[in-house]
Amino acid sequence: MPLVSVVMPVYNGMPYLPLAVESILNQTFTDFELILVEDCSTDESLSYLMTVSDTRIVLIQHETNKGVTKALQTGMLSAKGEFIARLDADDIAKPDRFEYQVLFLKQHPKIGLLASSVEYINEIGDHVRFSEQRKNEIELRWSLLFKNPIIHSSVMIRSALLKKYALGFELPHSEDYDLWTRLLQFTQGCIINKHLTSYRINPVSWTYTKSFEQKESGLKISLRELRRYSCGTEQELTEISVWVRKGGDISNSSFRLVIQLLKNFIQANRDHAHFSFVVSKIYWIAKRVRWSHLLSLRIMSLLFSICSISIFKKQTNSA
Repeated sequence: MPLVSVVMPVYNGMPYLPLAVESILNQTFTDFELILVEDCSTDESLSYLMTVSDTRIVLIQHETNKGVTKALQTGMLSAKGEFIARLDADDIAKPDRFEYQVLFLKQHPKIGLLASSVEYINEIGDHVRFSEQRKNEIELRWSLLFKNPIIHSSVMIRSALLKKYALGFELPHSEDYDLWTRLLQFTQGCIINKHLTSYRINPVSWTYTKSFEQKESGLKISLRELRRYSCGTEQELTEISVWVRKGGDISNSSFRLVIQLLKNFIQANRDHAHFSFVVSKIYWIAKRVRWSHLLSLRIMSLLFSICSISIFKKQTNSA
């Protein structure tokens, strides 16, 4: 039984598919299976896959096109490994990716969702930029309230968690964002600042051709997560979610909810909260709002109470 199961849905993956497959087969870590879910491509994807000879490949063919979410779920249900890794058919895994991630997960048994920063490349494979981000437990949970900071093709997760809690890909759009938020109710996660995947900016990929549907679905997930910490109306929570992601102005009532949201979030996640996180978020809020917001004594008192919670937590841990 392989230690790692790699799930790759394939639909019209040419001409990038061979690079993606080869990047998996050439990993320095070799104890894996590569599950290729061919979703009735109309290009030469299936013809190429039939020519690849490697005992670690598991090729599954859908009889009808079912879409990326169904293809992902087919691959996940077929996975036999202790860890499940993801790679899209137009991305490239760095040679030491699995070796690094498996070692990290073995050294950090409480982490069930592991992602990495990535190198962005264009259609012809040229370097565009790096995603310089590292998010520990509390920072990742906060970010997921508003958007999905995780690059799907960089993920490795513990398969036992999916089976134990009956988790999987369900939504037709932003299916990964939905899964990460539900998965982190039962485990810890982080994004490591090591570029383990080359993520292709591909105008014909699902991410870009369905960008409107992805954004709409992503906003609904954000609102669902925000309701766990705030009793604001849907209009207020939408304003908060958009404001956090894009900036701009925000009403006084919604701004008060942001502060209350932060306070409730820290209280609910006090096991992972730390002083530097609170300070950074207060500073971040202060930079983005009008001075009239900050002059409210009620809001300032909430800021001080948030600091007190964090300082108390820090002192308790030190003791």
